[in-house]
Amino acid sequence: MSEVGFVIKSLALSIVLTVLLQFKLGNQTLEVHAYQWVRESRLGPSLQDVAKGAVLLMKDAKIAASDFVSQNFKSDSSEAKASRLTFELKRSEAGEKSQQK
Repeated sequence: MSEVGFVIKSLALSIVLTVLLQFKLGNQTLEVHAYQWVRESRLGPSLQDVAKGAVLLMKDAKIAASDFVSQNFKSDSSEAKASRLTFELKRSEAGEKSQQK
């Protein structure tokens, strides 16, 4: 139940932050001021490099996962699938004996 509380608190905080960023300071919103500050600060290029690295990481992870799935879960021919799905019913020895009586 604490997870639900965490999600609700996070949602409420996100809504409050979004509303606060819409207030105007001069002729621009706080959101625009924050965006310009990030773009003009020394932090901007570092954040850009981190974002590029994250994108590359996600691409590499997608390729690795796709290769793993294709190697381990190859699609079989319909004949191989059918042979795996067929099974044979046999009576147990006790059932055989009771059938013969």
